[in-house]
Amino acid sequence: MEKLITGLWGCFFGVVFGMLAGAVFAYARSLRRIALNAALAALASAFYVVAFLGGLPIDNAQTLTGSLAVVTITVSVLLTYLLFALLGLTKSQRMRRGLFAALCSLFLLALVSGWQLSPGNFLMVGTAMAILLGLVALGVAAKKAWSGERLNWAVVFGICCMLVALTGLSAIAHDRDRVSLWVQAISALTATLYMVTMASVMWSRYAYLIELHKLMAYGPSYDPVTRMRTHQETGHMVGAIFKSFRDKPQPMGVVVLTIANLYSLEQLHGVPAVNHALFVCAVRLRRTVPSYIQMGRLGTDGF
Repeated sequence: MEKLITGLWGCFFGVVFGMLAGAVFAYARSLRRIALNAALAALASAFYVVAFLGGLPIDNAQTLTGSLAVVTITVSVLLTYLLFALLGLTKSQRMRRGLFAALCSLFLLALVSGWQLSPGNFLMVGTAMAILLGLVALGVAAKKAWSGERLNWAVVFGICCMLVALTGLSAIAHDRDRVSLWVQAISALTATLYMVTMASVMWSRYAYLIELHKLMAYGPSYDPVTRMRTHQETGHMVGAIFKSFRDKPQPMGVVVLTIANLYSLEQLHGVPAVNHALFVCAVRLRRTVPSYIQMGRLGTDGF
């Protein structure tokens, strides 16, 4: 059982590392906001788990309990803001400022009221506030999911897993020696599922932004099937390259790839099969061709 728990927590931190690597990649592609959100979500979740599993270098039990309460309040407020940003509630500046002010006020209120209590009660207040914020985020995500945004169902599932993991880790912190191994296993499993779900949702948002950036760059000349320039835009690209070489001649190579039998494929299986073939070929080209080489469609069956 202990090996299973260790393996699950290992998976959790593996997903955290994957999210951080994806955040670095997204930052390199100039998607800085989503990169920052992903990195903060991964680091905050990992720090919370490490703290509640006994990773804080504090020997005094009362000080440790109070510190865990502060960690709970801080991480819950931060993750709530990031969740609301993921749900699209921070698009307008007015909503972003209002949400930030409300969460900061709640954060200060919880800290001020908690310091008047014993460390154990302070931790209970922090846990209750974290659960309350999670339920609010769950309600918002469920409302958006019911309105037709299917991706938010994954967010709903992730928040449910997060609430279970939060409850389990709180139980571990309150009585680490007597808590059941099943509580630790369920906490590790739900925490891992939460991170996997959030990573998949953020990756979906990231892929959407990549598509949007290409569409904004090419405009009507963007081909959604191959995610490349259209035939007309490719002609403009080649013309611009030749024009730039008039003053300063440089060596240039042109490679044309033509897919045979697309007409036969269309007659046998229809247009969707042709689009699928073009899509697969374009994906493989983008993976193999260096980034400094310009690509685009040529006619209906070439690149």
